Amino acid sequence: MSLIALLQRRVIATPISANLPRRTSDSEFLDDLTNLWFTAHGFDHVFCGEPSDKNIGGLHYVGRYLDLQNRGLAGLLASSTSKAEIEPGAIYTLGVIMLVGDRQVQAPIKGYGYTLNAQDILELATQTYKNNPNSDTITKACLLNVTDDQKTFNTVFVAKNNGIRTFYPDATPDSEKTPKCKG
Repeated sequence: MSLIALLQRRVIATPISANLPRRTSDSEFLDDLTNLWFTAHGFDHVFCGEPSDKNIGGLHYVGRYLDLQNRGLAGLLASSTSKAEIEPGAIYTLGVIMLVGDRQVQAPIKGYGYTLNAQDILELATQTYKNNPNSDTITKACLLNVTDDQKTFNTVFVAKNNGIRTFYPDATPDSEKTPKCKG
């Protein structure tokens, strides 16, 4: 079964966005899914990372960490180990150093869910958006409790402009400032 068919089966019972009619053809679903992930630059932010001259934005997918590490382009920022938040086998939040062009860029805290593969992230964040849409230009965040591979942890979901901005695990979420996600 294709990823699109699987996502449709698991997510399409209602429209992806409250602003859209129910759209069930493969091409309509793919358009909606693409808009949801690319309107607020969530796909690049979560799956690829958004390195700049001074910082590393996003980078919340374990597969991208492994890719960058294997190519010698990124690794552990040793000076940040005191800030690390680790739930073995579930969440790894560590400092990262990355080669961007001819410069080394650092981020003291970057996190990913160890058990979450790309399909898991696509499904969870898309479903969370359906239950917590946001058409405002101001970001809205909520906390989602996730259980995967018998590991349970919190994730932070952020949406704006009818799209997903980010989705990442958090070992120490601020549940007083950030509400629980609906659904």
